[in-house]
Amino acid sequence: MTFQGNLEVRPFEVAVPEEAIAEFKLLLRLSKIGPSTFENTNKTDTSYGVSRAWIEKAKDHWLNVHDW
Repeated sequence: MTFQGNLEVRPFEVAVPEEAIAEFKLLLRLSKIGPSTFENTNKTDTSYGVSRAWIEKAKDHWLNVHDW
């Protein structure tokens, strides 16, 4: 069976109610980031997952930079 799909990129719009965005922002603002540990502050070893600094930066971006 051969896939005959179309890979053309087409613009699209997403409509999310302002109430849902406001609720998400509130939950994000209230969410706590865990305490610093060896595992989440070790910048050279990503085997434990993302760093605490990355999570802080991502949270700040979503709250203060992202264009909702």
